[in-house]
Amino acid sequence: MMPLITAAVAVGYFGSEAFDRWKKRRDNQEEKPLEPGKSMIHFVREFVEEEEEEMVLASELFPLDNRHGDSPMTSELVLSRSAHSRLEIGRIKGKESTFSGAVFASFNSEVKSQISRALNLDLQNEVRREITLNLTAGPGKCSHFRIIWKQVGRRGYQEVEVGEKFYQIPFLATYGLTASVETVPSP
Repeated sequence: MMPLITAAVAVGYFGSEAFDRWKKRRDNQEEKPLEPGKSMIHFVREFVEEEEEEMVLASELFPLDNRHGDSPMTSELVLSRSAHSRLEIGRIKGKESTFSGAVFASFNSEVKSQISRALNLDLQNEVRREITLNLTAGPGKCSHFRIIWKQVGRRGYQEVEVGEKFYQIPFLATYGLTASVETVPSP
């Protein structure tokens, strides 16, 4: 009978020791701050405030002076421009939105990656456009033409859960490249 009591006491002692070690490890894990690459980030949903808007990338003014001519003057102009697709992340909105520098860098890159996948946006992409214009100024007139280079802009918020906290991360994605030409009244 004595060996049975000794075995029960030993199992109880060692069982409580193992339980205490497990509890201590669990408690230590809960107290640790978020670490880069090990944070629990869950992308809840993406919602966009405005569908799409045109964003002016550049504007160029070209005068065509035919004030001393007595017949129409035409000039052919070839222009080219290139632009990169970009994704800018704004300030995080949510409770306790303070992260350490290393955690924020990791978090920021994960968010950019997620948003670029959701929008099917290649951030390494460079778009190059070349346009040929035939500009005309009437006899005795000076005409001014404005070429406007534009990209498509898309604003929105990505909702993210980090641990048990929710954050809204605003973003602005710009992509593509178009050009438009307008006649500007002479001064």
